[in-house]
Formats: sequence, structure tokens, C-alpha cells
Amino acid sequence: MIGKKAFCMMMFLGCLAGGEWAFSAEPPPDRVVVMYFHRTQRCPTCMRMESYARQALEEAFSEQLQTGQIAFYSIDFQDERNARLTRAYQITGPTLIMVKVVNKKGMESKNLQEIWAKVRDQKEFFRYVQTEAAGYLPKSAPRSASR
Repeated sequence: MIGKKAFCMMMFLGCLAGGEWAFSAEPPPDRVVVMYFHRTQRCPTCMRMESYARQALEEAFSEQLQTGQIAFYSIDFQDERNARLTRAYQITGPTLIMVKVVNKKGMESKNLQEIWAKVRDQKEFFRYVQTEAAGYLPKSAPRSASR
């Protein structure tokens, strides 16, 4: 479970330095937040991991991204404005974090560490991210077909 202060900061401030908010309305109380933490200076592999993560979600969950049931953020963890969030998730390098939000509270989070092993196989990378996201979606949310 993530720290309450860090999660509240992320959920209620409405923006992150370098982040991308996919919707302007109040987000659903139950949703999945996916955050790709990256360095300011980025290598091709790190850019590929972010691109793959985003594409995997768009391919399998376009409707959920539109409604805010899934949100994807790209966060520069070296930017001082993101320090509290970076500390809360103990980020030290490029990382993909998935958070299950229930009633507007972060109930659990997971570091998808296998992205490093799967980055050379797009199909496996997509399957991994899509499976993890589907597992965090509220049970009542419709699921798109995945690869």
C-alpha cells in the first residue's frame, strides 16, 4: 500500500510535472493508475518501455482510458517537483508502477519489474502489461480483448 500523503498528492493536485492527465472531469472512484517513471535524460530502451506500456494499454483498454478507469502518466523522477511521489514508490530508475484505486484510495500497488526482461519482445511486453492492468480493473468494468 502506498503512503496516504503521496497518493492524495497524486490524486488531488491534478497535475504532475511532466505528467499527462488523460481526462479533465472527476476520475472514477475505482480505477487503475499506471505510472512510468523515467529519468530526465532518456535512453532508447527506456523510451521504448514507455511507448510499449502506453501502446499496450491503448490497444486493450482504449475505452477505459477514455473514461478514466485507467490512467497513464509519464513522470520524470529526477524532477524535484515529483520528489514526494518518487520517494513514496522508492523509485531509483525507470519503473512502471500500477496502482489499484478503490473509493478514491490507493489500495495496492505493484512494480512491474518484468518490463526489463520483456522489452525485447513486444508481444510478451504487451501481454504482461495488459494482464496486470486487467487484474486491477474493478470487477464491474468491461474489459477489451487483449492480444
